[in-house]
Amino acid sequence: MVRLIDPDVARRTATQMEALEKDLSTQMAAAVTLLRTVGGKTATAARARASTGWWVEEAARLRLRADTVDMGNACPVPETWGPTISAPDSPRDLVLADLSRLEERRAFLSMNLDLLNRVLSWLPGEPLQGLRWGLTLTIARLDRAVADRKAWAERDLLLFDPSGDGRIAEVIGDLDTARHVVVLVPGVGNDLSSYERNLRADALHLAERLGGTDTAVVTWLGYDPPNTVVGAISREPARQGAGALGDFVERLGPAHTTVIAHSYGSLVAGLAAREGVLTPDELVFIGSPGVGADNAADLGLPSSTTVWSGLTLLDPIQSARPDCIDLSLRCATDLVFGTDPHNPMFGAKTFATGHTALWSAHSAYYRTGSLSLDNLAHIVLGEDVTDG
Repeated sequence: MVRLIDPDVARRTATQMEALEKDLSTQMAAAVTLLRTVGGKTATAARARASTGWWVEEAARLRLRADTVDMGNACPVPETWGPTISAPDSPRDLVLADLSRLEERRAFLSMNLDLLNRVLSWLPGEPLQGLRWGLTLTIARLDRAVADRKAWAERDLLLFDPSGDGRIAEVIGDLDTARHVVVLVPGVGNDLSSYERNLRADALHLAERLGGTDTAVVTWLGYDPPNTVVGAISREPARQGAGALGDFVERLGPAHTTVIAHSYGSLVAGLAAREGVLTPDELVFIGSPGVGADNAADLGLPSSTTVWSGLTLLDPIQSARPDCIDLSLRCATDLVFGTDPHNPMFGAKTFATGHTALWSAHSAYYRTGSLSLDNLAHIVLGEDVTDG
């Protein structure tokens, strides 16, 4: 099976570590300054002043290590365009390497937190309370990240990149024997820290609905989605992700392929189609803010590709246009990124999604037992759907 990695993974990770080490050494230097002001003749005060030597040495070591990183040699890989093909275990190796790095960092921060609690707790006014709280919260986040990576190391990953907000792709099912493959493309706010509760949870719901059929569900977080709705005004993240999505799907093999793109992810898929790099058998947009095209024909897809659209009645994505005040109405004006793909004028086939409360309407397309999930499964399997 082909596995994908980004050739810039190690280089970006080295840059991230450099920034973390500099930040930590700065905090340690501040602690040293405070320790040197400790007065009194008690044994505790003497130990606090004596400990400054270790803090100074450790801060200097970290600063020297960060300052001497040779970014030119941080990732000795050949210059290539686009993803490269790696050995089958490469994504798992990357997960294990990131796990080791996180465990090392957690152990180091825990040691410093323990030192603060033991040596400095007697200081009046808790002058380092902010640092204590910061270390405690960081360690808690690291605990969650470590648990995630331990789980990922045992799964069938096609892609892993821990740098920045992170990238990951996972197969649920058997990609080698599947007759139907479905790729899920997420939207705003998705990253490695939310992967388990968002994208993977959706994929598990769909895989459960598909049951024992010969299908494979693939999660694809292979781009950097905007973190907020405000950031989603820009098309740039979608442009950067379009080529990566097309290349990824092309390498999955000859099975009947469905791409389901949710929210901002539909713009990524739409641009990939317009660029000619994405030609699945079924292209499904759900909760879309527009796909970068005026109509289905503008996507430039072959006649063998069926374009679908699903939209819940109260999905607030419908408010992403100037004349739509009442969300119960269908509006004619364009969405943020072009014609509403659920509008009959766009030319996509539509399917029913059922009724959902306003506060969950945009995120409930994969909800277990929903009409939306049923119809998505029908599309993947080439079965009749309930029209929307």
